[in-house]
Parts: sequence; C-alpha cells; structure tokens
Amino acid sequence: MKPSSSAVSHPEPNAAEPVAQIHAGKRRTYTLWVLLVLFGIVLLMVIIAFINQLWIRQLVNGTVLIALGACILVLHRSREPLVWPGYVAIAFLHLIVTSGLITNGGVTGYAIATLPVLPAITALLLGNRSALASFGYVLLLALASAVATVQGVHPVNITPPDQVPMLAFVFVLVSSLAATAAIGSLIVTTAQSDARVAEQMARLQAEIAQRREVEEKLTLSLRSRSEFLSAISHELRTPLNGVMGFSHILEGEVLTERGQKCLANIRLSSSELLSKIESLLEYTEIASSRVPLGLQVFSLRVLFEALEQRFAARMRASSLQVSFNCARAARHWVRADYGKLLRTLSNLLDNAFKFTREGMIEVAADVKLLPADSVLVCRITDTGIGIRPEALNNLFTMFSQADMSSTRDYEGIGLGLAISAHYAQLMGGQLSVANNAHKGCTFTLQVPVDTDVTPVQDDTSAKGPRPA
Repeated sequence: MKPSSSAVSHPEPNAAEPVAQIHAGKRRTYTLWVLLVLFGIVLLMVIIAFINQLWIRQLVNGTVLIALGACILVLHRSREPLVWPGYVAIAFLHLIVTSGLITNGGVTGYAIATLPVLPAITALLLGNRSALASFGYVLLLALASAVATVQGVHPVNITPPDQVPMLAFVFVLVSSLAATAAIGSLIVTTAQSDARVAEQMARLQAEIAQRREVEEKLTLSLRSRSEFLSAISHELRTPLNGVMGFSHILEGEVLTERGQKCLANIRLSSSELLSKIESLLEYTEIASSRVPLGLQVFSLRVLFEALEQRFAARMRASSLQVSFNCARAARHWVRADYGKLLRTLSNLLDNAFKFTREGMIEVAADVKLLPADSVLVCRITDTGIGIRPEALNNLFTMFSQADMSSTRDYEGIGLGLAISAHYAQLMGGQLSVANNAHKGCTFTLQVPVDTDVTPVQDDTSAKGPRPA
C-alpha cells in the first residue's frame, strides 16, 4: 500500500466551557436566593390574608406559594442550570402582584409600590428581553387601572379601612426587601463567580505556559534531529560517492559474468541509497524552513524531456507501458521553479513505478491559460495497487507508509510524496490523489506558472533553463 499516516492533533485549552459553567452556577445560585426571598414574602402575605379572612387573596397567594416551593425544591436538587423554574416563579409573581393591585384600589392604593419590583426581578432571573416584556406589562397594567379609576369602574379596595396604613407599610417594606435581596444576591454571586473566573484563568495561563515550555523543547528537539539527519546524510553521501565512482571505473574493466552482475547490483543499490539520502537532505531543509523558491524561465519541453530521460533505463527494464502525453504543454515557455517541478514529478513517477507491477503508467500534462497566472496541470496515472480509502486523507505525511512493518512488501521511508506535496504548496499549487474507477490511482499536480515570458533563442533542450 502506498505511503500513508494519520495526523495527530492536540486540542488547545478551551476557556469558554469552564467560564460558561461558572456563570451557569452563578445564575443558579442567585435564582435560588431570589426564589427563597419571594417564598418568604408570599408566605407573609398568605398569613396576613388568613388573619384578615381575605379568601381570594389567600387562594391566589397560596397557589403562588406552592409553585415557588416546587421551583425551589427542583432547583435545589438539580445540578444542571435549569431555566424553567425562573419562568414559573416570574409568571406567578406577576399573577400575585396583578391580583393585589386590582383588589387593593389600583393605582390609588398601596399595592402600586410592588409594580417597579417586577421588571427588576425579571431582569435578574430571565434576562433583558423578559425584563422589557415585564416592564411593558407593568405599564399596561398601571394604565388600565388608571383608566378604570377615572371611569369609576375600578374594583374597590377590599382591605378594611383601619388596616390600610399597616398594609401599605408592609407592601412598601416587602417591595424594598425583595428588591434589596435580589440586587444583593446578584452582587454576592457576581463576586463569587469573578473569583472563580480569575482562578480558572490563572489555571489556564499556567497550562499555556507549560505547553509553551513543552513546545519550545519539542522545537529544539526537532531542530537537533534535523541537524543530525543533515550531518549524517552528508557523511553517508561522501563514502557513497566513492563507491559509485569506483563502480564507474570498474565498468571499463574486463569482468566475468558474475562480476558484471555484482557490479550492476552495486550500482543499483548505490543509486537507491543515494536517492534516500537526498530525500533526507530535502526533508531537513523543509523542516528548518530553508527551502527557497528559485524562479527560472524554461520550456516545458525541456522539463518533460529531462523527466523522460531520468526514467529511460527504468522504462527499458520494465514490462510496463509508459507513455508521455505532454505535447500540448510542451509548447509553452514558463517562469517557475524548474528544480522543484522536476523533483516533484520524479517523485510521483517513481511512486507509480514502485507500486505498479503490470499494466501502464501515463504522464499527461497541459497548461490552462488564465487572465492571471496560468496553471500547469500534470496527471500521473497508473494501474497499480491503488490506495486504501482510509489512507487517502493522510497520504502526504513525512516518514509514513500504510505498512511500516519490517516485513512490508514495498520499501521506502515515506518522504517522496510528502516532499512533493510540500513543494507543490511552496509553489502556490496543490497535489491531490484519487483512486481510479477500475485499478490504480491518479496523482494530479496543479502549479501556477507565468506564461508571459520571452523564450530563450538558443537550444534550451541542451542548455536547460535560465534564471528569471
């Protein structure tokens, strides 16, 4: 199977979720406190209604008392941030205030003192939108009571006259206590939540500092690894060049048939080893971000001729049908990075040879002319073993193959495709892969190129590209 790997990601600390939990806990706390205060106030009003034998008020206030008790019980037992108890409490609070206002003389009675408390408590429990709705209801209720009083159709105050002063005092006191308790609980819970938020932020900052320290150590480790790989690759290439040089010298000597085979194996193994060492050197340059982009003016015909010449011996030794359909692209002169294009296409073609044992390999290329930069599109199609679907998304990862065991069928250290993808991205393009409908797969390289260039007049096929 062709090279593959799975990317591992490390999520960053998420500060939003703990802070949201802190605010939810804050809301639950002050909602519970406000409900307890309201429960105490309504209990007092139930007692007053019972003493004065005001059965309508006792019925209404008793119903509200039961509803508030149920909300307090549910909210106390639940550890989740429930919202509906607040809505129930506010609905019954509006009901009891409305009943009190109607039965205590309307806007001319003492119950008018309870109206301003409703929007304040609603804002605390349910938020600004619900507070605006409560404020509108309070205004509408007061306006209706005033109109009814002017028209002489408002219900009379059912409170005995001798108790009106005392009840007026109680209503004002209750309204003041309710507002004070609501605002006080908000202040206290806000201070507590701020302290918890500060504690949470301090913990997150400590985690971030720790992660930065780990990242710095990892960066230093990666830099050391890259430097080691670069040094060892240079050290390996020096004696390897000597081996390859002596193998060239031996070609001129008279050798036995066995000697010729040994010499061919030496040359083949040396070439493969040199290719792997060069890939390691390219990787160290990529890892250290030392890869420059070298633009040159050249004919695409030169590029594809060089690619075909590089694999000529391999094509002769193989039974595969290899075709180059690049005539439409070859007539163009472009400004691009010749070396990286050749290296990328070589890696892709080498990958096709490695994983295709029978059938064909096709190299097709064309240039899409666009108003801005044109795009060179190269496709390398093979009838090889294809790629597992789960490996497609992670195909271009360094040091990876789908099978990295010591008994795998296909050799390689998983650098060629990763380097090719990096070069494609560096040149402003992209490298993609897809399995064919029947057999094998197709790699597609798309790279922007500048076609607005002046062709070189001499024989470019012999002399190669010139610097831009």
